[in-house]
Amino acid sequence: MPRSAVVWSCDSRGEGTASATTPSCSRPRRPPGPASMRSISAPAWALRALRSALARDNAVRNRLADRARSLVLDATAPARSFAAAGCTAGSADRVLMNPPFNAPQHPSPQSARRLAHVAAKDVAAWVRSAARLLRPKGVVTLIWRADGLAQVLDALDRDFGAVAVLPVHARPDAAAVRVLVRAVKSSRSPLALLPGFLLADAAGRPTAEAEAVLREHATLSLADL
Repeated sequence: MPRSAVVWSCDSRGEGTASATTPSCSRPRRPPGPASMRSISAPAWALRALRSALARDNAVRNRLADRARSLVLDATAPARSFAAAGCTAGSADRVLMNPPFNAPQHPSPQSARRLAHVAAKDVAAWVRSAARLLRPKGVVTLIWRADGLAQVLDALDRDFGAVAVLPVHARPDAAAVRVLVRAVKSSRSPLALLPGFLLADAAGRPTAEAEAVLREHATLSLADL
């Protein structure tokens, strides 16, 4: 288990909530309450402040307030900005990223979802920041569009190895819609393409594997590497 981790949830400007956690924590419980940003319409700065507040509240609900901090940073900011916030180079064992990855020509009509999902910059900018924050042999994990996998692999090529790709399929007969990618800093081990993860069966019902992850806190094969 990592001693320290950084979890980014970024908007299309590269800004977002960075939760820095140290030391390693137990598996989080599902927080009670209906808190959600799905239907909120507000200025970008207000959404970022709200997202940070929700992250802090989640840490409290999971009894991690003494081990987690919630920060609002530009994920592509220079090292001095991260250092000023207490995220120094080589300080993290894990970086988990959920960057915006949708094409700007297909925005959501909801402002909060549009801000969170539409990519305005190359994923390489996030990967560079992750590489700076991680210790040697530290691990980065991110989600991206399946049709943009080449971008992710290209971004990881300089600083990472032991890349593992988990395709995520909406249905048994459908191509992957997302990929979960895990990579190790300073490793030269080869790429591994894992068996796909299926969200729903042919009838549209959630698969047992998906239900186990969502409701029973089961781990993905990616996490067991």
